This record gives sequence, structure tokens and C-alpha cells, in this order.
Amino acid sequence: MKDKLFLGFAILLIAGLLMVACQIDDKGNNGKTPLEQGGETEDPEIKDPSGEPVEEEPGETGEKEPLTPEEEEYEALKKLGLGFFEEYGLDMETEKQIIELWVELRGGLSQMDEQRMLELGKTLYEFFAIIGYYGTYNGYVVVQYSPGNAHAISGYLFDDIGYAYSTTPPNLKVWKDGEFFDIYALYKQGLLTREDIINIGENRSQTRHGRAVFSVHFL
Repeated sequence: MKDKLFLGFAILLIAGLLMVACQIDDKGNNGKTPLEQGGETEDPEIKDPSGEPVEEEPGETGEKEPLTPEEEEYEALKKLGLGFFEEYGLDMETEKQIIELWVELRGGLSQMDEQRMLELGKTLYEFFAIIGYYGTYNGYVVVQYSPGNAHAISGYLFDDIGYAYSTTPPNLKVWKDGEFFDIYALYKQGLLTREDIINIGENRSQTRHGRAVFSVHFL
């Protein structure tokens, strides 16, 4: 009888020791977690599918790099509605200056202009947008405003070359260094060549509305 009691006591003692050992193995530090011990936990490493740690690439923190002054100016011009002809070679600053000069020569903004801009939700540069860009020659920028505007010329003839159009003549403007110039005068002075005149007429796909307004006609 005593042997059976002794055996039972020994089994209970061994079982208790095993349970204590398991708890120590699970938690470590006599059953206490690192936080309970007052220590710090390490951030788990990010690993790729192969199990290797993944190094964070520079610039992948989610923060955007600050814009340079040039980039800030570019974004500001874009917000004004400029840049439609940028891919064709007309930079936004030049486009802005041309529009401002055109508005100035018209006598500035009228009350009706301001009301229409407000109704349409357009900026000055969108409301008085250039509708065609025909290239830059010897520094002279050739653009077009809507046909039928004031000062539109009734026809374009350059010796044996003319610009043919179906209805209203194109309202071409030639700009350089803050001034508009007469296209005929530039041609007669040799500042625009015969080849330039031909190229202007053939370079007619670069319009805001995607349609040709005039074409070259040889007399």
C-alpha cells in the first residue's frame, strides 16, 4: 500500500515538474514576457517569399520629394489652363504672354467677359485660349485666334503663295518679345522666308479643335 502511494506521489511530482518546464519554455524568463521584464521587443523583419530579409529602397517611405522652384512654376502655369501646345514646341510662359498681350490690345476684360468666365468656370487663359500654333520661325511665334475676331485679315497672299480657307479667314498673329508683328511686313523684310510661309500653311494640324482652318495654295 505504501509503495502505491509513493508511486502515485512520484508521478504527480514528475507531472508538475513537466508543466513548469513547458511554461518556462513557452514564455522564457520564468514565465514572464519581455514586456513584463521591462525589455523592448524588436521590430519583426520584413521578408520576401524566399525567407530573406527585404531591404527598404531609398525613397520608399511614402513621402513626396519637395518640388523645385522650376517645378512649382510649371505646376502653377498648368493650373491656369496653359500647356495645350507644349508638345508641339510652344512653352507655357510664351503662351501666357501672348494671351495677356492679346487681351490688353482688346482693351482688357469687359464686364461681359468676366461674367462669362465666371459662368463657364474658366481662367483668363482658358477663355482667351490660342486655338492654333503653327511653329516658331526666327524667333517669331505664329498662332491663331478664333476666326472672325477683330482685325482678321480678309486674305493671305505672299507673291505666288496664298492661304486657302473655306469660310472665315484665319486670324493669324505673329508674336516676338512682347509684341505682335504684321506677317506681310515680316515676309517683305525677309524675316519670314518663303519656306517659312509654306511651313506655316502646312503645319495646320496643331489646332485646339483638331480641324484645319486653312491650307497652302500656290498661284
